[in-house]
Amino acid sequence: MTRICAVGLVLVSVFSGGCGAKQRSSRATELPPAHQPRVEQSVLRRIAERVAGTDELPATARTLAPFLKMNEKTTMSQLFRAVGVPDDDGGSGLHIYVYFLNDGSKVLVGTGGGEPIAYITHVKPNGSWTRVIDK
Repeated sequence: MTRICAVGLVLVSVFSGGCGAKQRSSRATELPPAHQPRVEQSVLRRIAERVAGTDELPATARTLAPFLKMNEKTTMSQLFRAVGVPDDDGGSGLHIYVYFLNDGSKVLVGTGGGEPIAYITHVKPNGSWTRVIDK
């Protein structure tokens, strides 16, 4: 039996068992446990493909270099075509696409859901951050 345990503006948790039962994920992932995404990869892929207008997206970027090539005029379509499908969407209302990099840092891409990118931020493992783009 599937139970819905918490509902708000977004469905928070659906799983088999009681609301106190342990959740299990059968999803294979290469991300460390601390970086388990809130949004299924298949959903993120469909969003990125729809925005980019193609299902031919590159592998997800794992270094900062391709993000440094973006500028204030870069659209979400161009971004997805350059850096691939994000690992997560950490926003609520505002989309904050998250890309986990090989060095343990992450890149956050903020957008209001339309084409303009509001910001790109690089967050280092120690928590310090730098804006790559800030409109």
